[in-house]
Amino acid sequence: MCFQLNNKPSAEGRTVSDVYVFPEFLPPDKPKPVENDWAGKAQDVHVFRYRLRWLNYFLIQSFIAALYRKTETDNIWRNGIHVSTPEGWFKVELDYRQKAILLYIEQKAMGKWLTAILEELKVKQEGNAWEISADGQDYQPFSLEAWQQQQKKKRCARKKPPKWGRKANPCRSDCRTLSRNTMKKR
Repeated sequence: MCFQLNNKPSAEGRTVSDVYVFPEFLPPDKPKPVENDWAGKAQDVHVFRYRLRWLNYFLIQSFIAALYRKTETDNIWRNGIHVSTPEGWFKVELDYRQKAILLYIEQKAMGKWLTAILEELKVKQEGNAWEISADGQDYQPFSLEAWQQQQKKKRCARKKPPKWGRKANPCRSDCRTLSRNTMKKR
């Protein structure tokens, strides 16, 4: 499992100068700039946890290989990745102590990225295996399906009512009918 480091388009084909990175050979420690950014700049962060039966390096390394183009290589370490997008930040890492995959994501990034991240992690969904926490301490069960339904309801509630055409507006046609009937009675 690896990813190509150089940034040339894949249409150019492979060359001898291509460099491939294997996540298992990356530095083991989280880069200091990533730690500092999350400590000082991240806002309204939710923490998701998926407990593993054993430390499954394949999950995190395949996730890194899939998302490496979304960030700089300085934001990738052996067991994690930090991605900064216009919508917000997220990082995913394997936590040895908890034997868990941890996802830290800013609230503003959840709408666009949460579903894609959880699906890319490809963990078995055994009931409500994902847990969520606002403080990283107290976790509650999390259901992606329930969250998606809630987001759908929020989007529908924010939509503007449709602009009625003359014929399609039931209020307008009722008013015309009422006016005609009133005129006939006079």
